[in-house]
Amino acid sequence: MSPLFADRCSSLRPDARVAAAVTVGVFPDPRLPVAVMERAVAAWSVCSGPETEMPRLEIGRHGTRDLLVEFDPAAIGSDERCGSFQMRTITIFARTRTQHGNVVSCGSMIQNLTHELGHALGLADAPRSCSSFAMAKLGPNNGFHRRVRAAECQALSARWVQLPAPPPIWTGVEGDSRVAASSVYP
Repeated sequence: MSPLFADRCSSLRPDARVAAAVTVGVFPDPRLPVAVMERAVAAWSVCSGPETEMPRLEIGRHGTRDLLVEFDPAAIGSDERCGSFQMRTITIFARTRTQHGNVVSCGSMIQNLTHELGHALGLADAPRSCSSFAMAKLGPNNGFHRRVRAAECQALSARWVQLPAPPPIWTGVEGDSRVAASSVYP
């Protein structure tokens, strides 16, 4: 399938559609260390600014879209998967099973969660040759040196559309110098 954003290391998931959102609420599993959640959410903050548009990720607050993050320290991922995103749930694993049946570490939980948040926002896996990108395909011991890159932010900007604020409603009588804009929306 052809990606919706043409960059070798950053592409939208083929099923991603343009969406409007202001905030995405992220609700962590109580077994997940708070610092992991905070740092993974903060990693995507590099994408905020006038040149990119994406929703704010907010921990523990409801948004226009909400995500649940699950973590079971005893669970082991399969097929060399260190996390998954399905519907509105992200699951993070500390360990995974290789194709040969060995159980190995998944590396940094922060980077694994950052990667899965990227999927939740609409990004596809980047090829392993783009190993420094947050969306580089995860594998055993492949999660220590990745970070969110500008190309990933640009791909997200193509995915998310911020809704403009509605125009103010004018109150009072035309010509009255005391007329002021109201913040009341129709």
